[in-house]
Amino acid sequence: MPTTFDQYKKPALVLGGGGTKAAAFHAGVCVALQEKGFVFSGGTQKEVKETLSLSKNQPVFQTYIGSSAGAIICSFLAKGYSIEDILKATIDKEDVNFFNHSWFKKSTEKLPAIKYRDLFSFNLSLDEGKNLLKSFVSFNALTKTFSLESLLKAYLPISGILSPNKIEKYFKNKVGSKNEFKQLGVDLFILCSKLDELGLMAFSKYKKKYPEIEYADYGLISEAIAASTAMPGIFSPYPITNKKDTQFFYDGGILEDLAPKIADIQMADIVVMSNPIIPYHYHESKGSLSKHGIPFILTQAIYQLIYKQNKTEKDRKAQLHNTFNNLKKYLDSLKLSGEEKDKIFNIIEKKINFKQNTKYIYIQPEKTDYRLFWSDHISLNKKLLSYAFKKGLKAGMSALK
Repeated sequence: MPTTFDQYKKPALVLGGGGTKAAAFHAGVCVALQEKGFVFSGGTQKEVKETLSLSKNQPVFQTYIGSSAGAIICSFLAKGYSIEDILKATIDKEDVNFFNHSWFKKSTEKLPAIKYRDLFSFNLSLDEGKNLLKSFVSFNALTKTFSLESLLKAYLPISGILSPNKIEKYFKNKVGSKNEFKQLGVDLFILCSKLDELGLMAFSKYKKKYPEIEYADYGLISEAIAASTAMPGIFSPYPITNKKDTQFFYDGGILEDLAPKIADIQMADIVVMSNPIIPYHYHESKGSLSKHGIPFILTQAIYQLIYKQNKTEKDRKAQLHNTFNNLKKYLDSLKLSGEEKDKIFNIIEKKINFKQNTKYIYIQPEKTDYRLFWSDHISLNKKLLSYAFKKGLKAGMSALK
């Protein structure tokens, strides 16, 4: 018998990073969620109310939490764009034959297709690049430094090859008029890592500080996206100003690629998490990464760190569930009344921002799927994105069955 989710009233969607292929994977996951009866609400409060009135007891997403590429998809949904809008802007229609399904609603606002010119803006002018290259390879540079590390520090004073300014402009000028968090009728959280101190910032309509995360109610949605997608070394960190104080932020996935704790704080009763980042597992057709160069080894190192991070959080949730189950058995043995037990559980849940009955669904690719790992992170190749989309759809349908 197929699984239904109609009993859940406060679903939250949590999407991680991983470049354009991650965005396509998330789009596939969203199609799977829609197939299973989930509804995505977005836009103004009036538009969200209309969606709720038409949902017919279906679970409706009103909380979106995104990091890097996940921030992009979450922002599209929170602004009221449909999955059809997102697919038409990113995926090859001829390669993905899902556009005639009855559950695809007609878009009310066309989402402009994302082009390379919306992603790439070099952080250096041509003359600056030439001067930097000359100083870097000069004999004088080599004699003044004592190691490769000091050479790079002294003669590579750029914060990133590319600037995220074009990404910010795309969302500010092309993606609807709702560019302030407070204009949305849903809760949107965009994760960013602080550059000049240890800290995770969630840009939203709220302002609050928790032990492991801080909510910020300033900054535009487009600015938060530019900061969250700023992969270190590739994109330069992005400045966001609060009154007269300017701080630099970069990739939200550095500190926490998925942040289900925000969904816990929002008291979600089901949390759907999409994580397309899976480390490489040896495949005969590719062999060892040691034969493929530094980029692949660095990617593997980052993927392993993020995968471990997410697995640790997943294991923690499972442990908390087991602890609550054991506590319930103990309280039953004391023959406490239902009301007394509920009071104890409520106190604990509020203290740790965790609901014992919350359902957590983790969606990720198969471990053996080396093609996703091998794919470029910043590519708009339609075939590549269509492949990632299909993998997201397949993983979503499998996890939700």
